[in-house]
Amino acid sequence: MIYTETSIPGIRVSKTGSVLNSNTGSVLKISERGYFWHESKFVNLAKLMLETFKGIKQRSGRIDFIDGNKKNFEPGNLQYRSKFTELSAPQETAIIQIIKFYIGQSTDVKIKDVFRYRLQLKTVLEQRAFFNVYKTSANIKVLRYYVSIKSPGYYELSKHFNISVNDARRTVYYFLHKLIQDCRNEEIIKQ
Repeated sequence: MIYTETSIPGIRVSKTGSVLNSNTGSVLKISERGYFWHESKFVNLAKLMLETFKGIKQRSGRIDFIDGNKKNFEPGNLQYRSKFTELSAPQETAIIQIIKFYIGQSTDVKIKDVFRYRLQLKTVLEQRAFFNVYKTSANIKVLRYYVSIKSPGYYELSKHFNISVNDARRTVYYFLHKLIQDCRNEEIIKQ
């Protein structure tokens, strides 16, 4: 595993959130709340990861785990929470364009028809091998269940996976944004 120097002397972190005390050579234990103990104080690992890998200075404020998994400390999954920024709902027009590209331009796509929409979305995800591409992403199982025959709402997802309703919604949004971005990168849909 590759460890990177941090702003804390003697502490190195990996991109997956493993913490190494380079003075002792020991890997430090991370608490359930995402802290580790160093020199008589607790250190917030998520904030240290953002500082080390994204150059965002540590500051007060809460951290959002974009995929909803509070144990996924990869830098791309972390951001400071802002009162003004929430992970927004994916653009319906982009999702419709993607579904029509894969299923057919004449396909009737009605997002309000939850069962039919989710079935169409599942077909797209399967054709793109989306679940295979993102199989190592934390909480991909939430999206898989979201597009299942049961067509669960965010409340049911939260109960099924023991996460908050907001985390369930954010997780689905996160992966739908990934789908949209992947399709834009492949020029399946326009910016």
